[in-house]
Amino acid sequence: MARNCKQSLMKAWSTVTLLYTSGHKTGWRYVLLHLLVCFAVSLLLSLLLHTILFFSFKNDMVVSGGITAGCAIAVTTALFLSRRVRCFALLFLVACAMRQGRNLLLMAGTSLVIFWNMKNTYQNLQKIAQSLLCNIQKKKELLDVSPLDNYVRMLKWIKKQLKDFSDLGVVKFETDLRVWPELRSKETREKLEKAKETMKEIEKNVQNSFDVVLSVGEKILPFMGIILVLIVTTLFLKRFAHNKKYKNKFITRKFVEYDERQKAEGKPHVLPLTKKEAKRYITIPSANLRTGEVSTMVTFFVPVGIQVLTWLFLIGLDGLLYWIIITLNKHLAELEPFSIPIKMTANSESKFLGIHVSGNTKVADFSYSVSLFEKECVPEPTLMLSNSVIPVSMIAVVLVILGLLSSKLVQLQSLVSEEFYTDSASERVEHLHAKIVRKRSRKPLRALKNTLMSFGKNKKFWFPILYRTKKEEHLQLS
Repeated sequence: MARNCKQSLMKAWSTVTLLYTSGHKTGWRYVLLHLLVCFAVSLLLSLLLHTILFFSFKNDMVVSGGITAGCAIAVTTALFLSRRVRCFALLFLVACAMRQGRNLLLMAGTSLVIFWNMKNTYQNLQKIAQSLLCNIQKKKELLDVSPLDNYVRMLKWIKKQLKDFSDLGVVKFETDLRVWPELRSKETREKLEKAKETMKEIEKNVQNSFDVVLSVGEKILPFMGIILVLIVTTLFLKRFAHNKKYKNKFITRKFVEYDERQKAEGKPHVLPLTKKEAKRYITIPSANLRTGEVSTMVTFFVPVGIQVLTWLFLIGLDGLLYWIIITLNKHLAELEPFSIPIKMTANSESKFLGIHVSGNTKVADFSYSVSLFEKECVPEPTLMLSNSVIPVSMIAVVLVILGLLSSKLVQLQSLVSEEFYTDSASERVEHLHAKIVRKRSRKPLRALKNTLMSFGKNKKFWFPILYRTKKEEHLQLS
């Protein structure tokens, strides 16, 4: 039963492939099946357009859905009627999953990290600067009020004590002590205001930079990426159709059929390939990984690895700064205000004819406390990991999947082009077959040349009498 199911699936796949590549429609069932396949391909293209309109341009679901539906109908009609459009659409989807799609995903991930994590890092640094500026301003106000106020009260208390001491009943001495505070902090105030204005200007410039990056990442890069994929797909088709040497290293089904015909006609054939040829020319479709395919995967993953490490560094830097600020806030909250003790003592003593009559001691406390860091100036950091880690992780997973399929996608690109451009594919097969035959014909000549070179370098060949071995001399004597 499983075998019958597999055969049915293979037959259905062959039918779908034949309808999509050739467009031959001999019955209403095949017409309907062909229409459904074209609709499925157009649905993938429309889904890509809907993603750009909805997420990049922030259009409403109704607007983006209407545009997507209209494009789906138009693309389905074009796919149903034109064979070239079907080929281009399929190659476009394949190209989106290859290097061009990789670059687009990398740019999208970088834009997300810049907008969320780097922007959040800057905002946390800005909050630290604002916190320090706020604390300096509070300390300035405290220095302007608390110490001077205490000193004024202390001097007034001294004045009162002097007044009490100068009142002797019979004789009274008048004391006049006038105290007024004068603050000369205009320069400091101007510097603080200038620092605030500078911070606001820097914040405005950086915010504009982040807005530009977001706008480019959301609106310009997707369309630039789509245009780049269209250009690359067009160039690939042009090179495939007009350049026989372009990526002509695959042993396909048509190559096998051509080699069998050559063998049946008694002409030189090349299959099976030698080990050296099998490393150079890849038989497709094949599930096994070859050395060339591994190098393709490595080439795909190198920029991905560099970008992912950069993302992790920036995200980690954002989280580290958040943790540092939270830790500092915790320790600052545990600090107790330190007190500055200022106490004044006035001793009064009454004597009559040198004899101590009475004494009095007055103590006044003018101490005050100062906090090291004002609570209202403590920075409150933010963390945006959830906004960036989840989409960036999804992008990384998609990139890993595309990287593992990169070598097979190159094969799929060649297979699709071969099915649609049969004439060019036949010429490419003949060119590759002749190339392998030509290289094989050179091998006997190379072997003969190597043999002659070995004889030419052999001294015994040119001077057999001078370079005889002991065994040969013994045989000659006997």
